[in-house]
Amino acid sequence: MSGLYDLAPVCHADFVNIDLKLDADSAFRLSPAHLPQAHPAPFVTAVGDLESDEFRRQTALIESRWAGGFKQQVALDGINHLTICDAFGDADHPLFDATCRLLSAA
Repeated sequence: MSGLYDLAPVCHADFVNIDLKLDADSAFRLSPAHLPQAHPAPFVTAVGDLESDEFRRQTALIESRWAGGFKQQVALDGINHLTICDAFGDADHPLFDATCRLLSAA
């Protein structure tokens, strides 16, 4: 959900990395996109249309790296990473529907 799967850019975001203290090596080792999918569970991705190109890149990256489990990308109109969770509480929202379908198929 508008996630960070490649932590390399965080190394250049001082306001975040001052606490995380990531360097290029640790960012690579800790990035989900550079790790195998831990479990073969199917998953959907979602990225809001109010997100930056970087959030879109990160979503496309995890879809391609974990392609074996990837089922669907849900487009989210009028949403960003701060408001995306609201979609889970709305039974009429496409993300709610996609999640329910994913869970019922498990």
